Amino acid sequence: MEKKDKGTAALLAFFTGSLGIHRFYLGDYGTGIIYLFTAGLCGIGSIIDFFNLLMISKDEFDRRYNPHLFLNTSQMGRFITNANINPSAKDLHVADEIEKLNQLFEKKVITFEEFENRKKRLLDL
Repeated sequence: MEKKDKGTAALLAFFTGSLGIHRFYLGDYGTGIIYLFTAGLCGIGSIIDFFNLLMISKDEFDRRYNPHLFLNTSQMGRFITNANINPSAKDLHVADEIEKLNQLFEKKVITFEEFENRKKRLLDL
């Protein structure tokens, strides 16, 4: 799955909002079709979308439109348990550390990029 960019979505909303191209880009095909046939809800919907895309934080944008970038730690624990009949202490330690990082990210103590970098370092051990 390809990562969607907030800036690209905002530019698409500004220049092609009445055609709903930004909605197709973000994977919201139903609204994209509505915008296509109603000229972006007579231009009002596309203007609102443009300003919403400008105002939304990068982390919130990624949560909404790039959910594949987020690690669901409850699923990860199940994956480690299923992948290794007897998971090593190292595997459990890495899973615990990633869970702690996820909690820091959810509390907005660390950024998404910092979360990803630290997670990558842990997984490369």
